[in-house]
Amino acid sequence: MKNLLLFLSLILLCSCDSDDDNETFTLENRVYQVIAFEVESNMDLNGDGIFSTDLLSELEPFQSALLSQLRMRFLEDGTAYYPWYDWPYFNVVDGEQISGTAALSSTSLPYRLSETNVTFTNGDVILNGEFMNNGNTIVTSYNPNDLYDFNNDEFAGVFINEMGEVETYEGNFILTLELQN
Repeated sequence: MKNLLLFLSLILLCSCDSDDDNETFTLENRVYQVIAFEVESNMDLNGDGIFSTDLLSELEPFQSALLSQLRMRFLEDGTAYYPWYDWPYFNVVDGEQISGTAALSSTSLPYRLSETNVTFTNGDVILNGEFMNNGNTIVTSYNPNDLYDFNNDEFAGVFINEMGEVETYEGNFILTLELQN
């Protein structure tokens, strides 16, 4: 009898736990804020003599403040506002490093959710994000050359490297976002 009660208790406990696990993870109405914006090459965009991959520290304070306020908003219609709409740019003009931020668009992108990833579609370009910390953090990256017209004189994606040479950026922009609601 004692074993039967123990067995029934375990069944009840397991069935209660499985009901909790059946909740479907959704991104609808979630908002994530940018906490890091990085590049894959060391740069000194602000001219302080310190090279870093952290764009939030390399841009002017006002520009960094703009980027750190960017949010990824997931809407009920299966689209999301992706923070690359307000993006950093950099170039070398007359031997001087310049940088800034600019807005591309205000339209949302369709997204698809899988177990640990979210995929955004922008025309022919696919952007991926990976969930971490139980969905509280998203790390996503994209190649700015796929999205922006870096052939433009102002937004060339060119920087002065640590050797003092002018180099065209070929890597990804990497965003880390944290859940806000």
